[in-house]
Amino acid sequence: MQRLLTLVPLAILCACSSTRSSVQDASNAKAQYALMASLAGEWTGEADHGSEKFPIHTEFHVTGNGTTVAETMFKGTEHEMISMYHLDGGRLMHTHYCAAGNQPRMVAQPSSSKNTIFYAFHDATNLPSPDVMHMHEMKILVKDADNIEEWWTGYVNGKPDHTAHFILKRKK
Repeated sequence: MQRLLTLVPLAILCACSSTRSSVQDASNAKAQYALMASLAGEWTGEADHGSEKFPIHTEFHVTGNGTTVAETMFKGTEHEMISMYHLDGGRLMHTHYCAAGNQPRMVAQPSSSKNTIFYAFHDATNLPSPDVMHMHEMKILVKDADNIEEWWTGYVNGKPDHTAHFILKRKK
């Protein structure tokens, strides 16, 4: 009985700290989603893909009654891709519908920075093997209301293969 009286408060303490962490994570995810939603509009800039640089046109659009942010990249080209961002419980999910034909899903990581979101690989659909090229990480930096940067890292054979860097300015 004495042992039980010792374990019960310990179990309650663990449950409370776990709940507190979950609440903080959910709050962080909501703030990250709000940051993504604030990007609604058209963006133009330059994509730096190693030795190759080319213009990029991106559009962010809030849809689904305010529950989802759609990002259309390389709009109007044969390489057009869409990424969807939405809350899933206490986390912010990112599904990237890639021109490579797979759909990696990433999860935003908790961050102390209010201007940077790092998405880490969770899983993917239509990916026959993790050795096949797929987007595995994405980081977005919101420098201010009119300037953002994105870094997209593709993996091949379970390792980073390349990172594309996009520098975008809000179109007025």
